[in-house]
Amino acid sequence: MRYDYCVVGGGIVGLATAMAILDRQPGASLRLVDKERSLGAHQTGHNSGVIHSGIYYAPGSLKARLCREGAQATKGFAADHGIRVDVCGKLLVATDAAELTRMDALYARSHANDVEVERLDAGELQQREPNVRGVGALFVPATGIVDYGAIAKVMGWKLSLHHRDPNGTTASDVEALRAVGYADGQVQAITAFIALRLAFSTINDALGAVPDDELSASVDPKVRDVVTWGR
Repeated sequence: MRYDYCVVGGGIVGLATAMAILDRQPGASLRLVDKERSLGAHQTGHNSGVIHSGIYYAPGSLKARLCREGAQATKGFAADHGIRVDVCGKLLVATDAAELTRMDALYARSHANDVEVERLDAGELQQREPNVRGVGALFVPATGIVDYGAIAKVMGWKLSLHHRDPNGTTASDVEALRAVGYADGQVQAITAFIALRLAFSTINDALGAVPDDELSASVDPKVRDVVTWGR
């Protein structure tokens, strides 16, 4: 089948990329594939779940802006789709006088990055968190925790409403990519050869042993899919 876009990888980056493409081009056709049987099966589903505030990044940098905007977008997406977010805040603790001095710069950076921060002395820190020992701290109230695996599943559901792909999205290994069209020295289209993990016994041998122009005719269609995208 031919699509305008193909996104390889069903983690949160691939899912967000696919959604952004369709937001900008609602009429575009798009296929997203992932080798695992579920979306967000790797780093997306195996992390601390922190929604970072952007306090550490250089003021005015793209990282600082995107982290701040991304945190707001993540909380908004979760709220819109019934995904729990625990905005518990974060403590940055200084354990000695040297760290307390360095915390001055971090406190100034937080204001430059428009991140709300509360400065705590040792007594206030002890009152807020009795199990932490330190000479001072910064409390960042906007930091939260969310289940990014749950977010990935909702993103996948929203994408499925768009493309209604009968071939599915998961359990699909991209075994090879091949440019199939050129114009003015630029690639116009790319074909992906996809092995379905439910039955992929012949695809590796076929890709290694058969010339490109004979590939489509020689591989059992039950164990593979061919996706082309581009202009």
